[in-house]
Amino acid sequence: MSRVFSVGLPSPDAQLLYHWRLRLLNRLLWVLAVVGFVTLIGARWSDYKALGEDAIPLMIIDVAGVPAFDTLVAQSLIRTAQALELIGCQAAITGISPAMAQTITSLGLQMESITIARSPQEVLKR
Repeated sequence: MSRVFSVGLPSPDAQLLYHWRLRLLNRLLWVLAVVGFVTLIGARWSDYKALGEDAIPLMIIDVAGVPAFDTLVAQSLIRTAQALELIGCQAAITGISPAMAQTITSLGLQMESITIARSPQEVLKR
């Protein structure tokens, strides 16, 4: 059984929509797919939603549909993954572009326990 949640939030940058989908697959895994320009408000909202879900073993946050993000959004993304791990959920981030990787590494955040992969499918193969 699969449940899908979607929401659109207006982006002040280009009046584009920030969308996310949170999908439950087999009650063992959630996939949070983020699409569009992400603002800090949108990032914090999806953090809240992800952390409010029932205890699950794995959450995949896929940012392949995000063209770029700033340091505040990058911090929010990593902190969400860290918070998920604190409540017993393995966090995985997929779809990071080279520009996003530079933004994240410039922050010097601890990411050793977070699984990083090219796609959600790659996480599932591990």
